[in-house]
Amino acid sequence: MRLTTLGGLTLEGSEFQQPLPLLLVTYLALEGPQARRVLAELFWPDAKDPRDSLGSALRLMKRAVTGSVEADRSRAYSELPCDARELLTLLDAGDSEAAVALYQGSFLEGLDLTLGEELEEWVHATREYLAHRVRTALIQVGEQEASQGQPTEAAQPAERAYLLRGAPEPDPEDFQRLYTLLQAGGSPIAAEVKREAESFGIPLTTHLEEQEPAEQATTEETSAQHNLPTRSTSFVGRDPELLEIAKLLSNSECRLLTVHGPGGVGKSRLALQVAREQLQDGAFKDGVFFVALDALTNPELIPGSIAEALGIDLQGKEDPLTY
Repeated sequence: MRLTTLGGLTLEGSEFQQPLPLLLVTYLALEGPQARRVLAELFWPDAKDPRDSLGSALRLMKRAVTGSVEADRSRAYSELPCDARELLTLLDAGDSEAAVALYQGSFLEGLDLTLGEELEEWVHATREYLAHRVRTALIQVGEQEASQGQPTEAAQPAERAYLLRGAPEPDPEDFQRLYTLLQAGGSPIAAEVKREAESFGIPLTTHLEEQEPAEQATTEETSAQHNLPTRSTSFVGRDPELLEIAKLLSNSECRLLTVHGPGGVGKSRLALQVAREQLQDGAFKDGVFFVALDALTNPELIPGSIAEALGIDLQGKEDPLTY
């Protein structure tokens, strides 16, 4: 059996449907063992005898669904699997794609119960917290798509993130990340995001809009100092990697830096973005150059390709590596 709380409240593998006992088990599954006194006052604040009401609910659950809840004289707990708990585990592990796939709706969506103020606040706060974290995961999925040169596909999770039910208002950073993805992917929602952000006093620009003037100036000033290909789409995300690579390159002892990763994750785009930023910052006075090696079939051709990109004229029979 498994508690399903994302998009509703049901107990898979059971016909038991009474919402308040199920909510009690959900609370225990997410919050861990609780004192009976705390549960009684939380779930039955207006009852004549809250402890008796709790005892009745626990006995009902034990009879109806064996193993759903356990209790002794002082506390109660539940070890039932719960999709909200699984979601948090995936999010904590950084598995954004699996977390997004698991999220089928807001926490306890459609729950029709009259709850005490404290319990209602718990439901609302949990709903907002889970939706906020899923929105962050959706943005991360979109940024991963964008880093692989797929801006249109990247806009889809960004649209879902913006329209996510139960989530709090995006903070300035989320507004910026959403707008960048939506604008780059040509989503009609981009304009709506910008209007809403500006209504909160949050100005938005795309990464491309921010970088183009500086990049143009750099190109004019250092046209002979680089051969970087023109970027066809905006670069979004990967800020931690950009910062880490820039830090490594700033070390004078770093003569060679290799970026590892599976094919298709955007290593080349990341390296080119680093090169553009290094060029813009004037980190290398002699210039920044790009050498494409993917078409080479013989490693002996590498020195010649590097020399050609650098404008070095190799003559004679001397080993190119001695230049």
